[in-house]
Amino acid sequence: MRLSKWIALCALWLSLSSGVRAASTQDSLRVSALLKSAQSELQKGRQARAVELAQEAHRLSPNRFDTNFLLGVSFSESFQYSEAEPFLLRAIELEPTHVEAHMKLASVSLKLGKQQQARNALETALSLLNRILKTNPDSAEVIESVGLAYLIFGEWEEVEAALQKLYDLRSPLAFDLSKRIEALQTQAKAEIRYLKAVQRVRKKDAQICFNIANAYLYLKDFPNAIEWFRKTIELKPDYAAAHRNLAMIYTREKKYDDAIPAFKEAIKYTSSDSPEIVGLFAGLGNVFLNLSMLEKAIEAFETAIRYGDNLTTKPQLEMAYSHYGLGVALLQFERSIETRLLAKPLYQRLDAMESYSLFEKPPKLRRYDAILTAFKNAVAFKPDFADAYMTMGIAYLGIGDARNASYAYREVVRLKPDYAEAYNALAIAYAEQGYFDSAAQTLESAIKLKPDFVEAHTSLGRVYERLERWRDALLCYKAVLQLDENNSDAHFHAGMIYVRLKENFLASQHYVALKRLNPTLASRLYLALQESLR
Repeated sequence: MRLSKWIALCALWLSLSSGVRAASTQDSLRVSALLKSAQSELQKGRQARAVELAQEAHRLSPNRFDTNFLLGVSFSESFQYSEAEPFLLRAIELEPTHVEAHMKLASVSLKLGKQQQARNALETALSLLNRILKTNPDSAEVIESVGLAYLIFGEWEEVEAALQKLYDLRSPLAFDLSKRIEALQTQAKAEIRYLKAVQRVRKKDAQICFNIANAYLYLKDFPNAIEWFRKTIELKPDYAAAHRNLAMIYTREKKYDDAIPAFKEAIKYTSSDSPEIVGLFAGLGNVFLNLSMLEKAIEAFETAIRYGDNLTTKPQLEMAYSHYGLGVALLQFERSIETRLLAKPLYQRLDAMESYSLFEKPPKLRRYDAILTAFKNAVAFKPDFADAYMTMGIAYLGIGDARNASYAYREVVRLKPDYAEAYNALAIAYAEQGYFDSAAQTLESAIKLKPDFVEAHTSLGRVYERLERWRDALLCYKAVLQLDENNSDAHFHAGMIYVRLKENFLASQHYVALKRLNPTLASRLYLALQESLR
């Protein structure tokens, strides 16, 4: 959150502080004056003086949210992250639902290399914000806060999505967020210059090198980030967070051969009773998954889950991703799913049907119980895990359980109502149960969300054919041909419908196109035309 917002927030707390008991009325007035002065010093860029004032306020009243929060912010703005952390944690303890406090803690935790704590704080902040968005989806202030939350982690795609929503709402906060993006990038560059100046004096300080690397990482300057993480490791070979961040960069850059040893070194220097160990094994499993080393991926994800199960406080997000990764790895292990299910869209399934209500059922998964258990565990740890529900639906379809697949895909639609592919998947599940009217409505929703969705137009055409809505089916194939004039499938089916409707001249136009595009389909359409003339 912007510094000005934090300061404004503290001002609000000051205005409400009359109900908080201080040691005396005089102390209470003194605390309020000190906090106001500290806010003023922060606005003027005098962080050191702000720290002094906030410390005095905290000394007088250590159990107030505002004294802890402002002291944490003051230390953070002075690049004193270790000092900031305990006061932000105390502020959250006093006010657990305070979004800005969680966001600031996430930012500070990142600087300290505490990835798990940072991610948990960010997830909490986003969860609180999303609760508000459910009742007020067009709240520009909340959308801006979501963008700022993602900005802490440098997750630029999510930041840009929030910015685009603000532009769509024509909110002046779009300008504020864009300026904040520029300001944080400028701040990161200034921090690098400052830390490099310090490092020239303290050449053997691994923590400074680590902070420089993290600033480069935030700016997505991966070559420099890698260089400084390596310098950190040279100075402190057992610096687990540096190994982990190197592994994350290598994974992002698809340098998987470099990521594997980096993850292993991070695991080597991380305590087995640390929540970080779960994320490290999950990250290693993800690398193996990308390399199609499925047995090793399964082993890594199972190890992550085993460590997590032994922890008193389980890292919810890392456990969710570990179970999800295990499910995906097991699912990929079943090659029949890949060839018989994933590669077969709805319109091809409908073509293969021998009747209007029966599908050719793929063989049961040898490990479907383990696969489905993994995805169920993933959504238990992370109830809004849309990707887990999406893949769960694929697994259910793989064993011919279209009813439960429908449930899984409906959850995806609920969580991501603008995800056209989820509607398309839900239509497959409905069609497998013979619910063609529901399939048609669902595909219509997919097309509204994504008008150039060729597969959805084609599948909707097939569904309309099953419902004998021939003119509607023609409109679907015309839409496909507007998007892809050389789509032989659309030419063929449009031609066959025109033959059925005795409009042979129009059918012949598609025959001419097919002679060039697909002679086999052209021959089939020609035979249908000849038959209709008898």
